[in-house]
This record gives sequence, structure tokens and C-alpha cells, in this order.
Amino acid sequence: MFAADHTIKNTDPELYAAIQAEAQSVWLLNAAAGTLLLLGWRAIRRGDRERHRRLMVGAVSVSAVFLVSYLTRVALTGTHRFPGEGWLRALYLAILVSHTLLAMAAAPMALRSLFLAGERLDPDTYYWAV
Repeated sequence: MFAADHTIKNTDPELYAAIQAEAQSVWLLNAAAGTLLLLGWRAIRRGDRERHRRLMVGAVSVSAVFLVSYLTRVALTGTHRFPGEGWLRALYLAILVSHTLLAMAAAPMALRSLFLAGERLDPDTYYWAV
């Protein structure tokens, strides 16, 4: 448990419970988004554009819910320091840095793909996203 969590737990148990529930639901939101992306990829490979569109809208919606809940948790609790030391801390930081860089690269590509899809420029969307 991080230091910020102790402060919230002691001052507002209901808020603490809500934050813990959000933190534990992150994997579910990410799994749902990943599943929708995979199903959308399969749909477009089969030529079912309408199913692909619906699945991609679902994936973006689930990802947006994740982002809002994550940013809300960070706004309420602040940033957290990893409590581990040694090689475990180094591994954590390596994963964190790579995750951050990949997220920064993926965000503009996802927004561009959404824009192109909204314009119904299907061939451009395909080549941009693949």
C-alpha cells in the first residue's frame, strides 16, 4: 500500500474503498478493450465493416472509461512511489518508461485512425492503423 493510500484510508474510508475498486477494475477495462480490438481486427479481415466499426467504437469507449477513471484516481490520490528496491524497482521503472512512451506514441495514431474512420476514408484508415 502506498503512503497516499494510508492518508485517504484514515480520513475517508468510503473514498478509499472506491479508489481500491477502481484500481482493481483496471484489468477488466483493459481486457475488455483488448478483446474488442481483437474482434474488430477479425471482423475487418473478414470484410464485415459494420461489425468492425461497432467493435472499434466499443473499444474506444471502454478505453475512454479507463482513462477517465485512472486520471480521477491520480487526481484524488496523487502519484505513487513504488515501494520496492533493487532489481525489482529497476524492472518496474523499465516497464513504466516503456509503457509511457508507447502510450504517448499510440494516442496520436488512435486519434488519427478515429478521424479517418469518421471521414469514412476506409483505405487510408486501413493503411494508417496496420
